[in-house]
Amino acid sequence: MARCIVLLVLIGISFTYGWNSISSSALPGSIVQRPTDKPKDKPIKILVHDGGKYCYTPVFIRGESYIQIGRCGEQEVNNARYDVFQRISYYINDTWLCITAPEKVVKGATNWDYVNLRPCAINDSMQRWIVKDHSFWTADERYRLKDTNWYVYISKNSKDSYNHTLDSSMDDWVKTELLLETLALKLP
Repeated sequence: MARCIVLLVLIGISFTYGWNSISSSALPGSIVQRPTDKPKDKPIKILVHDGGKYCYTPVFIRGESYIQIGRCGEQEVNNARYDVFQRISYYINDTWLCITAPEKVVKGATNWDYVNLRPCAINDSMQRWIVKDHSFWTADERYRLKDTNWYVYISKNSKDSYNHTLDSSMDDWVKTELLLETLALKLP
């Protein structure tokens, strides 16, 4: 009887004071989750090779999508998001589109090509980008985003023109840890 009363008292304490008999701190190697940050969507501002400040601007030409380099204040620029899957995405016409490396460069079929926007997919390695030395690189650090003729591209040759870097105003944007907006998968 005494054991039953002690058990009931402990159960009552647990409910009354929020005591958790299975505390995460009692489990070795437990992972503490924290909430993600609130989105800080904004245009991607860059410094081009001559020091000018410009923004990435998604454009659609003859059924294809590209990233153009445009003046931040003069053109309609879209806000971008950088998520925990290292994707750079734009929300356009009710669809999340991610900057995607051209497969024919990555697979060696051509020396350079423009990046495109494709529907975001969490398993598409061509959509993963890291920031290294204030510049976007593919996640394997082999290709850096560059610009030529006011469009963004990647090249096998690291000496190809022109390098650009992220403006310092993008630092907080890069460090923001965001949930992804879509869990879509790329199918073969």
